[in-house]
This record gives sequence, structure tokens and C-alpha cells, in this order.
Amino acid sequence: MEMEKNSSVGMNGLFTAGMAPFLTRTIHPVGQGAFYYEQLELHKGDAFRVVYDCGTKSSQKYLDREINDAFPLELGNDKNVIDILFVSHLDSDHIGGISTLKERCTVKHVVMPLLESDLDKKTEFLYWLGKASNVPHDKNTRQMYYSLILEPEVYWKKDVKIIYVRPYDENDKNPEKASVNPVDIDNLPQDGRIVTVDSFQCIFKRMQLLSAEFIRWKYIPFNFDEKKRKKSFMAMVAKCPQLNPLPENLMDLFDDEPKIKALKRIYNRLEKKINGNSLMVYSGPEPTTVQCEGMLFQGNVQKSADERKKGAGCLYLGDVDLKNQNVVQLIKKMMPKEILELDMIQIRSQKIFL
Repeated sequence: MEMEKNSSVGMNGLFTAGMAPFLTRTIHPVGQGAFYYEQLELHKGDAFRVVYDCGTKSSQKYLDREINDAFPLELGNDKNVIDILFVSHLDSDHIGGISTLKERCTVKHVVMPLLESDLDKKTEFLYWLGKASNVPHDKNTRQMYYSLILEPEVYWKKDVKIIYVRPYDENDKNPEKASVNPVDIDNLPQDGRIVTVDSFQCIFKRMQLLSAEFIRWKYIPFNFDEKKRKKSFMAMVAKCPQLNPLPENLMDLFDDEPKIKALKRIYNRLEKKINGNSLMVYSGPEPTTVQCEGMLFQGNVQKSADERKKGAGCLYLGDVDLKNQNVVQLIKKMMPKEILELDMIQIRSQKIFL
């Protein structure tokens, strides 16, 4: 998503009767990139914080400024807490700031697309190298991308719970089963740090609001595996003389300019560029007991009085192609109630879901 460098931060405040706002959603202006932040103000001064993506292809100073605005360095890791970090996909304009978040914040849970096999991880890494406009030269940045794609369990500290989201299976004859077994974020298995959920399987948090009212806030992640395009990409890699053999340690590719150029040529030959597994997320209360009292979106769209009586849901879409009607129709099918509760969508595409 690209935003004007000088645009205002988009926010919406959610209320119950007679209350101050208990949720702030912020769309941080980082140029061509994505950094979205939710903060729920809870009872007794607690808060629940969620981040969806953090990166930019524009000037790094815009991203650094926005990260510091959300998580001031002087507060330290104890107060800079991210309860859930959602990673939509592994492009630089979506994850380039994650190393800063990792250093500055205490991250409790990471939710990201599942790359199930070693071949899936290898494909994702090679595709990323082919797509990257600028291959990093800094050792730490290289290690971040390598680890996030190929060994995320090593990249994140041992006390960070990782929730992988399986891609939606278009051949699944009963996809609605995912919604039958919601996952309580506070009661994940204690015998390991890795949890895997299905696309459209609800992850929820039971919380007590400022008013002392208890609600369940739900997050519904889902992604689509571009298996055919990935297979096409790897078939071209296998036939490319410059790429055979590939180094045993894929980190060595960073310094192999001929191989990187070959990967870029293959990427540019693809009929349709792929984002691998682009994770989308619905965020909203269940049941809906709150309404939105107005939203300023990207600094220039103010909701009318009639529109303010909608629900409190938000849909984060990553880089998904909404021109694909199959994707739109599936979202409508799998989340009919949530679509009706939408108050805010990450990009200007509300009319698609009407």
C-alpha cells in the first residue's frame, strides 16, 4: 500500500455509551509499504497491542519515525509490548522494520503464513531474491530475511509463540470446519512454542474493557497458496544454467550477482507476479457490542453520520489482488457476518464487499 509522505495518520476511535475510545487503529504513513497498529485500552490501565506488517520501500526515515511514534525508544522493552505481530508476507515493504520491532519491543506472538516444507521455504527465498529491488548488503539485514523465511523459529526468541496459518485449500469440501474450533490466545499449548491453524480459524482474546465489560476480540487469519505459479517459477529455476547448481547454503546467494540477475530475469518472465502466501486478517469484537463514532482514513476521507453506526471490524488485506473475484467471493462466503460488521478496510476497496 502506498501513502502520501505527508498524509495524516488514519485512525478510528471505538466507543461504548458514555465512554472514552477504547480502541485506536493507526495507519502509519510510511510511503510505499505497510505499518498498521491497533491498541485496545483495557480495564485497570492494561492494553492489548497488535501490529500488522512493518516495512517500506520508500525512505527508511519515514518508517523509523513511525516506529518511534508507536513504540518510543525511551520506554524500553518492558512497556513496548506487541501482543500479536501479524506478518502478511515476506516482501521488504512489509517486513523491513521487523528487526527494529524485535529489538525495541517484547513480542509475545507472531502469526505468519505456513511454509510447510523445505522446498516451500527455498522457493519463497529464491522468489524474494528475484523480486527484491535492492538486495541488502548489510550482514544483519541479510540474516533477518534469511532467517524469517527459512528458519523463523531460530529468528524469534524462545519465549515468542509462533502461530502458522495453513493456506486455504481450494479442494477442501468442508472449509467451514475451520470456524468450529477457535483458538484462545491465552491458552495455547504449553508443551511447545509452535501452533498451526487453518485459514479462517478464529484466534480470540477474552478481555475486560475500560467499562469492566468482558468481550471476546477475534482475529481471523487466512491466506492463499499460489501453488501453480510457484511451480512455474521453480521449473524455470531448474532449467536455468546460471542457477545450477544452487549453493548448499542459500546465504551465499547474496554475494553471487550472476545468480541474482538470473532470478530477476525469471521473476520478470512470470505471467503474473506472486506474493507467495499473502496473509489477510479480520479484526473485530464478538459479539459486536460497540460502534464506530467516526474515522479519518488517510487524512482525507471522513465518514458521514449515517455510516458511523456500523460495526467495529477491520480487514487487513496485505497485497492480495482483489481483482480476483474468486478471492472476494470466498471472503464473503467464509465471513458473511464479519463483512457486515466492517467499519474499516486497509485499502480503499469497501465497495468490493457491498
